[in-house]
Amino acid sequence: MDELKTKISHYLSEPYLLKENFSDFEERMASVPFFYENINVELNNFDIAILGIDNKNADNIRKHLFRLYKPQNIKIIDLGNLIADDNPEINFLKISEIFKLLDSNDVKLVLLSDNEQNNIGLYQFFQKEQVKFDALNIDSYVDFQSNENITSTSYLNYFQKNENLFSNFTILGYQKYIVNSKVLKTVEEMDIKAFRLSQVISEISEFEPIFRNSHLVSVDISAVKASDAPANEKNSPNGFDANQICLLSYFAGLSDNIKSFALHEISQKFDVNDITAKLGAQILWHFIDAFSTKIDVDKQSNKNYRVYFIMFSENDSDFELKFSHCLNTNRWWVEVINLENNKLWPCTNMDYEQAKIKKLSPRLRSYLSNK
Repeated sequence: MDELKTKISHYLSEPYLLKENFSDFEERMASVPFFYENINVELNNFDIAILGIDNKNADNIRKHLFRLYKPQNIKIIDLGNLIADDNPEINFLKISEIFKLLDSNDVKLVLLSDNEQNNIGLYQFFQKEQVKFDALNIDSYVDFQSNENITSTSYLNYFQKNENLFSNFTILGYQKYIVNSKVLKTVEEMDIKAFRLSQVISEISEFEPIFRNSHLVSVDISAVKASDAPANEKNSPNGFDANQICLLSYFAGLSDNIKSFALHEISQKFDVNDITAKLGAQILWHFIDAFSTKIDVDKQSNKNYRVYFIMFSENDSDFELKFSHCLNTNRWWVEVINLENNKLWPCTNMDYEQAKIKKLSPRLRSYLSNK
């Protein structure tokens, strides 16, 4: 592993330094230490590592991130920027190896990337480890194109050539009028679930449980409407607003299985007064803040939970549902008590409220059908 650590140090370029002086420097993100040319640092002392792919765009986000105040109870290290190659396959390999080093030290990766196809480097890590993963992408497009090479608009093609890599793959926020119906049918056949922008916005809190088990969460900034995030050539007048995308990023930080959070496709040349870079920084801050809250909650006792039991009788079968509500995070879980192998599933208050009147929500029906 030390050999891999040394190798990775050669993948990285000099990190971004914020030139402003703050009287409360230690309380701001600017106080985050660097890994570059300091391979003797103990990575397992950190919770999160930041890695940029495109120096100019990644550093512009850093400029605004480092001005923000640091959430408490979190240790972050900046790896600097990847020395990118013209061959994407080489970049995928570098990302995969960096991810492996971080994962072996239980450090979560925050990726600032100019191209969503860089997610493939993360997929390849799991592929080499022969472990399936859960992924969630927030995107206005469904990035699949038949008979196309792997690009930022067709990187989901990777799953046609490499089958059975994921357990669950979800796309949130696609805009139906810019996505070919044939593409939607194809990704559905690939067991990729896609939800329209209008559906997510109308019941945004109901989508939090999908984040709960996700290992990889990826945000394409094109998912945010142009007025809030102009720095993307695929932007649209419709999309999530700034508050909504920060809330979704907060959900990602609360995930019990999260290993990487990626922010893609912010292009400084299209930005207006750095508004997108500022939003990008706040998206990352909300992820980090939620993650720090989860660490704090994990140290708490079971006194922070309320438990409710509901008996059900359906299809000549009697079973009992146990709902658990975390008072710190307001998250809910459910399990079926009389199953041989009890499994804890993420759910919401709405699932509980429906169960109280003896109705099984579509989510609970889905869990029970796959138990």
